Formats: sequence, C-alpha cells, structure tokens
Amino acid sequence: MNMDNEFMNECIGQKRLKSQCEIFKKSFEISSVLPFFFFTAARGYGKTHFARALAKELVDPQGRERPLIEVNAASIKTVDSFVQIWYPKMRDNNALLFIDEAHELKPKLQSLLLTICEKSKNPVRRVRYEDREVGEVELTFDFRDYAMVFATTDHQKMVGPLKDRLTQLTIAQYSNDELWDIFLMHIDCLISEDLKEEIVSVFRGHPRSCVEMADKLDHFSAATGNGYINQSVWDQFRATMGIFDFGLNDTEMHILQIIGRDGPQALLDLAAKTELDKKVIQQEYELLLKKKNLLSVDGKRRLTDAGHKFYRKEFC
Repeated sequence: MNMDNEFMNECIGQKRLKSQCEIFKKSFEISSVLPFFFFTAARGYGKTHFARALAKELVDPQGRERPLIEVNAASIKTVDSFVQIWYPKMRDNNALLFIDEAHELKPKLQSLLLTICEKSKNPVRRVRYEDREVGEVELTFDFRDYAMVFATTDHQKMVGPLKDRLTQLTIAQYSNDELWDIFLMHIDCLISEDLKEEIVSVFRGHPRSCVEMADKLDHFSAATGNGYINQSVWDQFRATMGIFDFGLNDTEMHILQIIGRDGPQALLDLAAKTELDKKVIQQEYELLLKKKNLLSVDGKRRLTDAGHKFYRKEFC
C-alpha cells in the first residue's frame, strides 16, 4: 500500500505506525468501527499527539467526525464516574474517548472494560453493572457511533485479559534526523544549520524534549533580541539556561557528581544523599543516565567509562 503523504502529516516519522493507522482509517470509512487501540510508549514519545492526529482523520460513512475527548485514567475514580460522566460524553458527542495512562484504571473498572472491549464482530455490547443508587443497570455500547482508545507508559501494570482485548500500536524510537525535524517544526527563531549536531546531542531522545528545547530557545531569543541562533548565541543560551551535555538536568548531574566523588552507591545511600525517594531515582532519573551509557546498575550505581569521562570533564 502506498501511504498518503498527507495522512497524519503533523506527525514526524513513525512510518509503520502511520501505515497501520491509515489501514484502520480506510476500514473505518466503510464500517464505522475502530478496534480498541492501545498506544504504548515511554513518556514524551507522543501518544496523545498521535491520538489527536488520528482523530482528525476519522470520518464515518455518515460523514460524522470523531472529536477526541481526553481523560487521564487516574481521574476516573470509580466505575460510577466512568458510567455517569465519560460514557455519556463519548456517546453524546460521537467521540473518540482517549484514556491515557490506562494502567491507572481501577481494578473494578478494568473488569467492566473486559466486557465492553470484548473482541466481537458485533459492534453493540450490552453490559450490566450495579449502580449505587438505582441498583442493576444495563448499558448499551454501540461502537459504530463512538470509539475508545487507550495509552500507557507502563502496560505491564494492566491486567492481562484487558490487554488481550486491545489492539496495540507501538511508537518506535525516533532517529536524530526525526528529532531535529520535530525541533524545527516548533521553533520560531532562525537556526544555523551548522548547529544541528550539537543541538541534537542535548535532546533527551523523545519528541517532548525537542518541543521543550524549541520553546526555551524561542523565549531566550525574544528576551535577548537574538533572532538568529549561531554558535556564540547557542553557547550563551546553554550557559544561561543550564543546558548540559546529553540533555541532563541538574538532578541527574548531581547524581553523577555523587557517584563520581564517592564511588559506587547503593540505592538507599543515593536516596539519602540526594534526598530523593528511591522510586523517584529509579523512575525519573536513572533511565536517561543508563540510556546515555553514563550509568550502570548491578546492585550498586556505578559510572561507566563514558560516565567517568563525563564526570572528569564537568567536575574535576
């Protein structure tokens, strides 16, 4: 199949994912039914962006669009709130209900969704649930009129039977050229092409970091009156805004400094010295340090050869 170059063209890269979405879009134009999509990717990779782009492409056989309604799963506190708030919003607006961070769904709601999202040729589902005030109620879901899409950064926390009912769409790693194109799409000031390699080197590896960098650079450009970013302006920007190599932030730099100065660290010791929770270190800061090959974990946190080289450059 030759993919339409205009399809989801606000999304950079992800050729395979867009090809898959285009197949489902064309099928939707005939059947008015979408699978229960499940976008999976690390934070910052654009799950919401892809869901929004896909929603813009959808027109059913009756000429109806599917506006996107977004909700974080953590805010759906009970089954009743889903049934009384989000289900009617989806139904009454012929919408695409996008439930982000689906691993945060409450167990009882995940159980209800097992029936709602059952794989079946019949787009109509009838589901019974116990309403707190009126007792047992039957709900009718007609997925020719609306659809549900899920996303998460941690799909292993979802119950297996629910995952089995969803159609997984994976957002792949981005190349440096794709990250650069995303950066250019969001920047207003002019950039010297000679800076491409250096700017790309401080991206954190996902689209959100490119958008954030573009925003910071535009603010810096406006504040200093530098409409054209050359090497000297870029160096000034990095020094002023604390832009470190590899895109590291101050906390990640502090972690490397502690390990470089004091030697390999147990997680508990590192938590005490940084005054951070152990889970925060593991989930928020270690990932990039390991991805950039600066840190290894084998019971203790140790600098790699590249990490030692970086430590000497920055702190010695």
